[in-house]
Amino acid sequence: MRDEITINFLGLVADKLNPSTLKELREGTLRIDDGEIYIKADVTGFGGTVAILDSDTVKQSGITNVDKGSLESLVNLVVKSLSFGHAKGSNLSAKEAVTKPYMTDDIPSAIVNAELVLKIEDKPVFRQRVKSIMPVSADSFTNERDCFDLENFKLIAGDTPFSIELDFNGQNVPTVSDEKHIVEVSLYGGITKKN
Repeated sequence: MRDEITINFLGLVADKLNPSTLKELREGTLRIDDGEIYIKADVTGFGGTVAILDSDTVKQSGITNVDKGSLESLVNLVVKSLSFGHAKGSNLSAKEAVTKPYMTDDIPSAIVNAELVLKIEDKPVFRQRVKSIMPVSADSFTNERDCFDLENFKLIAGDTPFSIELDFNGQNVPTVSDEKHIVEVSLYGGITKKN
């Protein structure tokens, strides 16, 4: 089944696509699948504005599926929704953390009140408080893809630098003995693949 919504959106932002992708779009041969970009990061003790995914990010299974803060040249993601999760535990690593994508009592106020910022080519295209993104409780959470839907889709084009940041607005994530705070951000939408 063709993802007409994604195809129509790509037509609106065709000037941002590489020539090969644009050709496939015009010929009707562009392959689009459900896609996800994810990043897990240890934010224990952080404050200020922190890039959790950027040009220094190295692709690593269980941590992120993005390398160097950009997608491959013929891969594009039309971001339609996103989710934010948190995990807390002693000596917890980002790779082993199983985050909860809804509000819990053990999320520090610095994380709850932080702003999640998506930047494309160093320009903010999305900014929202974590509190507004996460379902308020497990009872209001319906499934693993219970996400925050974007009113306006965002294009992360292949070979285009992007970053995901947390702006803690003057607060710091607490540091208590060996307790770690891991966050996970996932961006979902239609992704083009190399043919």
